[in-house]
Amino acid sequence: SYGDGWNGNVFTITDVAAGTSASGTILTGLYASASVSAAGLGCAAPVPGCTDPLAPNYNSAATVDDGSCCYDNFVSISVGGGSYLAEVGWTLLSSNGDTVALGGAPYDSNLCLVDDCYTVDMVDAFGDGWNGSVFEASVGGVVIGSGGLLTGSAGSFTFTVGTGSCPIWG
Repeated sequence: SYGDGWNGNVFTITDVAAGTSASGTILTGLYASASVSAAGLGCAAPVPGCTDPLAPNYNSAATVDDGSCCYDNFVSISVGGGSYLAEVGWTLLSSNGDTVALGGAPYDSNLCLVDDCYTVDMVDAFGDGWNGSVFEASVGGVVIGSGGLLTGSAGSFTFTVGTGSCPIWG
């Protein structure tokens, strides 16, 4: 307030976790400004994801829980690998006929699925099959369902997730 600076007083900002700090003072005058690099203090943008280590899709790098934790079966779905991908279409149905997911090719995503029997309805817009494309479902890298449309414009196959079961047709 006298215009002679802070007379040796200093402010310090410390990032305890990173063990870094930045400081400053007013040498002379009534006021001064300072800028501190957040990057130098170990600050980072929030990383959304599943923060519960008990969930199969736990993300150790996540700093903010985004509600994506899966407590059922974390199933990876991929569709593609063939030619004429724009002709490929599919719908994933639960055993009660509810649509769980749908798409085309290429497709690569993770779904949180309850134990059940699932049906994949496959269509081909041109009517000559998927030309080598495959629908593949896996859990932890283990394939639990796989199929493709070899010929024609429509077909289906079923697979089980978890302790679900599919009826045996005889």
